[in-house]
Amino acid sequence: MIGEALALVEEALEGAVESDVGLLSGASKRFIGSGGKRLRPKVCLLSCKAAGGEDILQAVPVAAAVKLLHTASLIHDDINDHSDMRRGQASVNAQWGHDLALLIGDFVFARLLRLMAAFDARVIQVLADCCTAIVEGETVQMLRQGDAEMTEKDCLAIIARKTASLFSACAELGGILAGAADAQVNGLREYGLNLGLAFQIRDDTLDLVSKRDELGKPVASDLEQGKMSLATLFALRKSQRAREVLLSKDAAQAIQLLHDTGALEYAMLKAREYSDRAKRALSALPESQAKAGLCKLADFAVARDQ
Repeated sequence: MIGEALALVEEALEGAVESDVGLLSGASKRFIGSGGKRLRPKVCLLSCKAAGGEDILQAVPVAAAVKLLHTASLIHDDINDHSDMRRGQASVNAQWGHDLALLIGDFVFARLLRLMAAFDARVIQVLADCCTAIVEGETVQMLRQGDAEMTEKDCLAIIARKTASLFSACAELGGILAGAADAQVNGLREYGLNLGLAFQIRDDTLDLVSKRDELGKPVASDLEQGKMSLATLFALRKSQRAREVLLSKDAAQAIQLLHDTGALEYAMLKAREYSDRAKRALSALPESQAKAGLCKLADFAVARDQ
């Protein structure tokens, strides 16, 4: 249904990161081509189609733009987290060092700005607000590393900014490009927000239970960095020894504690709740293949194993 449009997104991405500075274009293309689920472009394209867009090819440049934004954020994330692997390959910072990786991430973001210059003002505003939310979310998360006093509400607010804001923007932009009514655009925005919450909560549990070769990146890295998740916060509420175990950064002990307290099961229960909310948010849209596709993405967000 969106195969042709996704192929055009790939072409647009290839062209967007061209540069006569070979390192910048080469590193960017290598990262973009290294895999990934293309969930965010899919959300944008499917949302456009589900909201009545007659030609979803009009959404291709915007779908490419959200992928560039996601790419830049991942490159910068790996620098901040000192991560040496992404998608089963050496991360950009592991290959070229933090200084060059920072410039490569900046370059990808700059190419996003170039794409945005051709967009309608409303589209630019949504993307600009999303960029701000991502940076704010990452900053608050970094400031609160190791904060055992964090509440579940605080944790969800961080996730909403750093992850769910982009999913929300993708769905909203699809509706805007389709010329949908406000009720449908609002529903799509809400869909994306809940999809992003479900996706990140599942991502946090995978960080705890997966193997490095399956996940394609280091496991238990969030524990080592003192990043709080719904699972760790649940364990802190349920076990008096949780604070000592979690802050010791002993991954094996911490993961056993999360199993013993039912924290992982609780986190997955919440992920499924947000997945269900995402699907309910689509009620303003007529039944269609595209709407069914969006529902399948909500299911995938919590069922995936990488």
